[in-house]
Amino acid sequence: MKRIVATGVAMAVAAFAAGKQTPLPPNVAEVAVSTDPAPPGGTVQIKFSTTEPRPISTGGGYMDMGLLGVDGVALSSSAPDAMGVGLVRKGRLQISAVSPSGALGLNTDYPFLTVTLDVPASAPAGATPFAGGINLTGPAGALTTILKPAQIVVGGHLSIRNIVPGGGTWPAGTVVHIKGMGFTTASQLRTGMKTLPVQYVSPQEMTVTLKQETALDGQLFQITNPDRSTSTYYSYLRGTYLRQPSRIFLRAVEPAFGLQSHALAQVGPLPEQSSAHFTALALQNPNPGPVSVSVELRRSNGQNEHVIIALPSGARIMDDVSGLMNGVAVRPGDVLRISSTAAIQMLGINGNEATEEAAPFAPAF
Repeated sequence: MKRIVATGVAMAVAAFAAGKQTPLPPNVAEVAVSTDPAPPGGTVQIKFSTTEPRPISTGGGYMDMGLLGVDGVALSSSAPDAMGVGLVRKGRLQISAVSPSGALGLNTDYPFLTVTLDVPASAPAGATPFAGGINLTGPAGALTTILKPAQIVVGGHLSIRNIVPGGGTWPAGTVVHIKGMGFTTASQLRTGMKTLPVQYVSPQEMTVTLKQETALDGQLFQITNPDRSTSTYYSYLRGTYLRQPSRIFLRAVEPAFGLQSHALAQVGPLPEQSSAHFTALALQNPNPGPVSVSVELRRSNGQNEHVIIALPSGARIMDDVSGLMNGVAVRPGDVLRISSTAAIQMLGINGNEATEEAAPFAPAF
């Protein structure tokens, strides 16, 4: 029976790939990859979307970046629990994601994953085939994944680089800054938010003012110029680091925070780890105002340690447990407790420097 099912899946996948209208089996996911042309010195956002709703519990993948530089990784889901990490090693971006609810990939109206990349000013114009792979697992097991062909195109004059603020819930009257290049007084903005008319500031900036309280995470921003060139960007909070991680390996990690925020969390008891293994925590403040974060290391020997981190609006910090605690040595059985004066985004990271791997996990909330 298993052989018959496997053959049926293979035939359905082959028929679909050949352009026939055979619906895909539920354990098969097709992923579309879309981009807009971006000029040298601009920014390209790669968007990964399921063409049919598929519940995704975990995901992993990679993409070869060439000369491009990673500017951020973000996940979008109908449930706010999806989180992940990107790891840049030797010209390749490795991505790992978890979605405890399995809701990642259920909504085809927006991408479940975006990767934002900087295009060097010296990059030659032209098209390069997208080189990468992706593996997805649903609640019922592994999904056979079809990754549609795509290209990354360097060219034109228009691109969106960042949205500020890009995440969090903001009140009516908030001015949202659209950063990029190639904007004109005739540029048209399309977005699903309720805003006042767009204001042109310069070729590198446009602004809109919110008419009502709005959650900015995952919002569509699309700018079209009179020459019909278009740049499409899905917003996310690209937090400013208070400081670089003390562990060098973590400086190659791009956190993809879950949209759910919390005021209390716990990590541990921490396991016994070799020098190559570590547990890290990333904290990001999506609130309009600053927050005070209390981080307490409850020691297995009873000698607790405590630090206070002042986290401005739109700021983040990421480090291993010892680095967060200002260099205090961590022992097996220690427990990290986090409390904040307002709910913030929290992401746990398990790392292995020996195998060059980083994986996300959700702290206990």
